[in-house]
Amino acid sequence: METLTIRETAFGSGLPKICVPIMGDTVEELLEEATLATEQQVDVVEWRADFFTDLLNEGAVKKAAALLRERLQIPVIFTVRTKREGGTLEISDADYAAVIRSASTWGTIDMVDVELTQPDLETLLAAVKHTATRIILSSHDFEKTPSADELTARLLRMVQLGADLPKIAVMPKNSTDVLVLLRVAEHFKQQYGRPFIAISMGHKGMISRVSGELFGSVLTFGTLEKASAPGQVEVGQLRSLLELFHDTSLL
Repeated sequence: METLTIRETAFGSGLPKICVPIMGDTVEELLEEATLATEQQVDVVEWRADFFTDLLNEGAVKKAAALLRERLQIPVIFTVRTKREGGTLEISDADYAAVIRSASTWGTIDMVDVELTQPDLETLLAAVKHTATRIILSSHDFEKTPSADELTARLLRMVQLGADLPKIAVMPKNSTDVLVLLRVAEHFKQQYGRPFIAISMGHKGMISRVSGELFGSVLTFGTLEKASAPGQVEVGQLRSLLELFHDTSLL
């Protein structure tokens, strides 16, 4: 598989990288969570900025990003998760695009998460591509698992739009749905050989969070204290499970 290297972290090489969300609504809470992430030696932090009280105050968000960069040496993802993609935030499309464009210019954010459902998506992506910030294009379905053809089509569209790291996350209703997600991941890995993220959420889909090395998903999400999505595993347990899957001596 090809690799995507950001701040010496190679996505697509070795174990799937562990990312934890930090969801503080103040700078103080964010920095506390960042310190805990450092202590737990995670690989990536996702700043869920949709929880940040001053999200629409560009100066406050930029300052918070700079303080996080001082605290963290690892890659930072900037995410504003909207209600239609499983978050709780009500935000206008114009404000969403403005926040993402702004974050991509600061030099303190390594990756921005851009939702595939955003209108005028190509204009927003073009603006981000003029910066050094990498793009995660994401698609979430918290209600169901779409068909294999639909999931594959979403991944391919993300690639065509220039995503550095495509991401799909879906909710299974049964074990068959989990297999659909894993088969799509295996097919994408074999056919395209490039980094991506594929997650089946909830308890039923937990296997997808620890088997990425086998099926090609290069990033998995764990928890420090609060989960940002159903089925996330505590960081220590997640690392142990990833290492167990990696240990070929057990085969």
